[in-house]
Amino acid sequence: NICAMSGDLIAADDSLIVRSYDDKCSYILQVNGEKKINKSRVSLKEIIGQPYGAVFELNNRKFVRVSNTEQAAIELYDADDNKGGESTEVAVNLDSGVRGNNHTFVDTNTAQKLTNEDIKNLKESGTSATDIIKSLIQNSDTFAAKTDYAQAKWIKKKENKYRRRYKVLRSNPMSICEASFDKNKEKICNLRFDSLAQIISQSGVHSGTRVLVMDSMTGLLVGSLAYRMRGQGTILALYGGQQPHLEMVNSFNLSAEEINIIQPVPSTELGPAARDVCANGFSYASADDTDAITNSFPTTTYASQRGSATQSSSSTDASSNEANAAIPSVGHKRTHDGITTTTPAVEETRMEVTSAGDAGQAVSFGNDTKKPRSAPKGGNRTGKTDAERTLIHSYLRQGVDRLIIATKYRPLPILKQALYVLQPSSSFVLFHEFLEPLVDCYLYLQANNLALRLVLSDTWMREFQTLPGRVRPDMFMSTSGGFLLSGIYIGMVPCAYPFGASAEAAEHA
Repeated sequence: NICAMSGDLIAADDSLIVRSYDDKCSYILQVNGEKKINKSRVSLKEIIGQPYGAVFELNNRKFVRVSNTEQAAIELYDADDNKGGESTEVAVNLDSGVRGNNHTFVDTNTAQKLTNEDIKNLKESGTSATDIIKSLIQNSDTFAAKTDYAQAKWIKKKENKYRRRYKVLRSNPMSICEASFDKNKEKICNLRFDSLAQIISQSGVHSGTRVLVMDSMTGLLVGSLAYRMRGQGTILALYGGQQPHLEMVNSFNLSAEEINIIQPVPSTELGPAARDVCANGFSYASADDTDAITNSFPTTTYASQRGSATQSSSSTDASSNEANAAIPSVGHKRTHDGITTTTPAVEETRMEVTSAGDAGQAVSFGNDTKKPRSAPKGGNRTGKTDAERTLIHSYLRQGVDRLIIATKYRPLPILKQALYVLQPSSSFVLFHEFLEPLVDCYLYLQANNLALRLVLSDTWMREFQTLPGRVRPDMFMSTSGGFLLSGIYIGMVPCAYPFGASAEAAEHA
């Protein structure tokens, strides 16, 4: 309903979803300058100030908004059968003579009197798509000999070719997940929007919760959690490797207050915190201490800076191939056959305050700044200062009440460490695009009596087109949207974990 959304207007620099009206392609775009849509550069300045949910027609590389009356007719037409997709505008102007039955129809590819040059001239002259289709119908020798169904199918095909309509949608977890899945589902670990909804629902995340999340989807899951929590609570975004990859967080149009609850945590900090919790228990900070820690985090624009990698020697062991399949750890010291070595260390992404701002200030994640920086004084080889490490350690020592792991790596090594900082009676959800890694986690939790209500599930989903008198299923859909393992942690993990080792080495302990 366009009138209902008249107050939700598109602003400059907004991130939004542009979806073709046939739902075949979607684009995650930011409203600035020209963007590439359907192999052509399109200006987006015409949609600024227009309401979300409006329909636009692409004409001469510009978006022209379809009127509310015409859009209502289109939506009503799509909900009705109306000969299976024939355009209302074109159908009104069709001759109401006797329809053919395809008996005398012979496709010789010579029935169209208009040449390619004539059609090109019509398009360059600014002729509307409706008039072009009418001209094609009038100059076709075989159109009248087709059945009603064949005529409707022909018109629909020409509409898709000459009338390109797009609907502008607001960015939210569902629309972003759908667009990402359509474009490159491997990048988000084959996560469908229904699986994303189950992750958020089964984990019980809400405003005020403290969540430890491992996200290998360039920030899709972290952004969805921040979108749901609305600036209340804490999201500890665990990452392995050189730096966090949370670029997709920018697509959610989050305010500075909402994005400030996201704190990237290198995986190397999880082991020491787990060791301290195991030895001394959780550190229940007072309200003043919690506020002090929270206020120490950046409150404005976050900028990721890529550091230069420092090369160092590392040990080689028989299990290196399997360790590479697990979550990468950086900067850990580990002992093998009496020799202590250090894994190659690189600078971790550091959040920095660029200026004092308010909730309306732009916020960004990703490698926006290419200038390398040296390690800060008083820091370690990962680029984290002692103060930053203390803040992260304090948060982990307080424990978390939700655990979500959605990674392309083997989740079991990180699960073993993360359970130490998970409060008893807390929910956890693990997602993986393959079943076998979650089976390992299921057997580990079950064998050690660490969880209740363990459920390993796979959701099967299919879209149906409902028409009067019949239902048509979509025959081309993903067979699986990934697998989920959920349960409730009961807080009885034994303190016998080799915390000094990396997550990969601990898997073989």
